Amino acid sequence: MKNARGVLLLLLYVFFAAAGVASVALAEEEQSVSESFAELKTALDNDPNISPEVKRALNKFGKAVSRMEGQQAEDAITSDRLNGKISEWFASKDRKARMDRFFGTSEKRGLLDRLKLFGDLRFRLESTTNNGSSSGDPNNRVRTRYRVRFRFGGEYEICPTAWVGARVTTGTQDDQQSPHQTFDHNLDKWDVNFDRIYLHWSPFVHKPLSLGGDTTFTTDFWLGKFDHYKTFIGTPLSWDGDVQPEGLAVHNVFKNVLCFDEVQLNLGMYALTENADQQDAWMAVYQTAFKKKCDFGLPAPLEFTVASGLYYIQDTDTNANGSMIVARGIEHSPTLQNGAFQSDYHIWDNIFEVKYKGIEFLGKKRPLKLTFQYLHNFGANDDTAHHRSDQDNAFGLFTTFGETKKRGDWRVGAAYVYVEQDAVYSGVTTDDWPVLGNMKGGWIFLDYVLWEKTVLKLWGLWDDAIDHYADDSQDEHFRFRIQIDIKF
Repeated sequence: MKNARGVLLLLLYVFFAAAGVASVALAEEEQSVSESFAELKTALDNDPNISPEVKRALNKFGKAVSRMEGQQAEDAITSDRLNGKISEWFASKDRKARMDRFFGTSEKRGLLDRLKLFGDLRFRLESTTNNGSSSGDPNNRVRTRYRVRFRFGGEYEICPTAWVGARVTTGTQDDQQSPHQTFDHNLDKWDVNFDRIYLHWSPFVHKPLSLGGDTTFTTDFWLGKFDHYKTFIGTPLSWDGDVQPEGLAVHNVFKNVLCFDEVQLNLGMYALTENADQQDAWMAVYQTAFKKKCDFGLPAPLEFTVASGLYYIQDTDTNANGSMIVARGIEHSPTLQNGAFQSDYHIWDNIFEVKYKGIEFLGKKRPLKLTFQYLHNFGANDDTAHHRSDQDNAFGLFTTFGETKKRGDWRVGAAYVYVEQDAVYSGVTTDDWPVLGNMKGGWIFLDYVLWEKTVLKLWGLWDDAIDHYADDSQDEHFRFRIQIDIKF
């Protein structure tokens, strides 16, 4: 009887191994469940030590498992048929063409591949202290406000060398220098406007045009309302990054020219005002830039950039009332009379920049960048109201150390600027200081990456008038900011 039980246990083990792990056992033995059961039935019938009752029970159980195997086969056939129907659906020429346009193929990119979305979100707390005014409201010495900036845009590749793009942003429609929405006006809805709609064409983007030897050429055309800094090199002293010009720009780049790594010839023609009854105001921008890396045996090369250009603004006294020509801060200008400029703006802009990426600090190499900028307005008139000569010079010194690429990175920076009354065109320059004309000031900041693409920024800013007059109540300002910038 002991032997009978042993044989029974062995047969049950073989049976359940065949039925319970069919995908492995059957693959190894190349037998179906029904074939295994037939062998088991023969063994049971030939074993005199197993009772008839046990044989009948095992026989019924084996038949039930065999029926389950047949049902699984039917299910498999059903799945095959379903897969066939799906294949037929996707094999339709019209459907396949639509899917290829949307998702792309191995030879051609689809709509999703050609569409690029981007945006950013900013939360800012800002406190400004006004000091030194002789006629200002003494009850309004400190202003604290909460602000938000939200921008969202997209760019679509219409062909391998051309793109169309657009972006919407918060901020009032008539303030070109600020996309920020202040928390005010009794919970009113916020303004959202387009600040970019453009066509970008780069005919040599994939294969630069060879000009002989190692010299190559690429060019980019921008038409519509677009980013000034895609074409020109500058700082907030010459152009605020939030100001999106309207018109046409061309960015020409020559690689390996003479002793230079890169030479740029950049041109822009921007519209300012258009009026049927008066002369239109416009701006032309020209710039040449040279870039060179020099190896002095340091851990990293020094990277030099020298740029010189002209911001030529025509007919600034045209259509002045309420237009962009009368910009933020210009009411302080002694050369502004009856709502129109008395000075022209033909601004010579010069930039010298050096980068070095070999400074070892706190266990990591961190980049250092120094930028010096000098501007001179050839169109400034004498300040006869205050018995002065023309106020036509400005300069700025900007420096940053560190980078903000990944979590835990940090960057510090500082700047100092000195801007005479008519040295820059304040309609397109930075609004970080309340006034940019007859002023000197500076800032310091710290950036810290909290998470990927999320940066905490602390700012401290200061500005004061270069000359204080009895008829000019221009304040000294101290401004503190804390903000979080999120990119996506």
